[in-house]
Amino acid sequence: MSVGSASPVLNGPLLTGPFLLWYLLLWATLMRALLVKARVLPPTCGRCGLGYERRVLGEHVCGCRD
Repeated sequence: MSVGSASPVLNGPLLTGPFLLWYLLLWATLMRALLVKARVLPPTCGRCGLGYERRVLGEHVCGCRD
């Protein structure tokens, strides 16, 4: 291996295709969870994707728990 060359792990098939997709999905999920925990984003239903409470009048809310 010559000086200054990239690691074979970074150039190999490990960071391509499905692995990269799963990594980005995991990152997005964790960031969403942190933002909900910090109360920056409202919690949403995992089944329908709607919020549990109205933020503005007339907004649709989750009815899955009924």
